[in-house]
Amino acid sequence: MIAAKQTSRLRELQSTLGWVLLMQVVLLMLTGLLLDGGYCGRICGCATAGYWLMVGWLALRRRNALTKTDAVLIRSGPIIWLAIAVLVEIALEYLSYA
Repeated sequence: MIAAKQTSRLRELQSTLGWVLLMQVVLLMLTGLLLDGGYCGRICGCATAGYWLMVGWLALRRRNALTKTDAVLIRSGPIIWLAIAVLVEIALEYLSYA
């Protein structure tokens, strides 16, 4: 098994986390303005919650010794979580009609 190299600390990614938080707040506000009964807002809310749970888990697990994979997940995580939330919502919609 390949050992993961430790590259950075969570404190070094604070500016990234700030921009991600700002982007997610703006996205949640914009989806809250849509007239779809909260459908898109719920998907974005679930993606936001999943992302911050992942960041919290990484912070608890190895705050001072993040790997390169952890840093990539923190930087591109909101997009990944949004895609996961959309796919799960599509799967749930499909299963509810089956």
